[in-house]
Amino acid sequence: MSRETEKILKELYKAIEGKEYESDEAAQAEIDAIVEKYNNGLKSNVTPMKKSADDYLDMAYDADTEEKAIEYAEKALKLDPHLIDARLLLLRYEDEAEYVKKQLEDVIKGETKRLEKESYFEADAVGRFWGMLETRPYMRARAAYVELLIEMGKIKKAASECEDILRLCESDNMGMRYKLMTLYAYLEDADSARDLSNKYKENSFSMLFPMAILYYKLDDLVKAEKILKKILKSNEDYKAFLAGELELDEDKIEKVLSEGMYRPGTIEEVLSAIEEDSILSVAIVYFNEWACDVVWKN
Repeated sequence: MSRETEKILKELYKAIEGKEYESDEAAQAEIDAIVEKYNNGLKSNVTPMKKSADDYLDMAYDADTEEKAIEYAEKALKLDPHLIDARLLLLRYEDEAEYVKKQLEDVIKGETKRLEKESYFEADAVGRFWGMLETRPYMRARAAYVELLIEMGKIKKAASECEDILRLCESDNMGMRYKLMTLYAYLEDADSARDLSNKYKENSFSMLFPMAILYYKLDDLVKAEKILKKILKSNEDYKAFLAGELELDEDKIEKVLSEGMYRPGTIEEVLSAIEEDSILSVAIVYFNEWACDVVWKN
């Protein structure tokens, strides 16, 4: 879901919260009116007199320079000190890892307390966090924390954080299961990897590739080959990639890797997964050599 969609949902929630309607039609009419007003605002060339914290946050994301991004994010925080996404954006420009780690931990701790107070950690809510708009900034903070832990080499702690994120959001709208599978491969934790695979039961390249590398690392080549065959069925481009038969457009590759968007079953998915699995870089080189031999033997 885009930030534009999240913004309009926030407006809708504010407008209808606590209201009672005579009928479903009356409620829908108000929702339609709010959406139309929002869309008209997007189409208008008139600059609004007063910007909201979300407006400044959007300007920070779109800023051409680091200085402007910081300026707009700080203005957003001044208007809304609880705007977590603005704090996360500012932390991108900090160089000291331990400082960023402490700041993220403070954000997560504070937001956990707030969400607990508002009953978001009750049994009926845990497991579907991403489905509730109010919990999404918190989940993004948790994901940013995982990324930082990985950069710092704190792999076990990162895996534990991933596991808790999946506990909170079982549908895994952020794709943390793929990152967790990579961490299990790094840690050579076959039992946890198998449990994760059984839970999500998917044959995507992003799930299978690190799992195959895990068994390769454990020298269980029978299981590694079994998973390799599933990989080749799910992504035919991987075979051509191993053979060096694909002509790759460098600009397209850079776009895929920077945006994280790819078409499943294509070389884009392969390159994106390899980038995501960069902590396995040494094992990936030797796994691909082995996989190439397996493919051409068969």
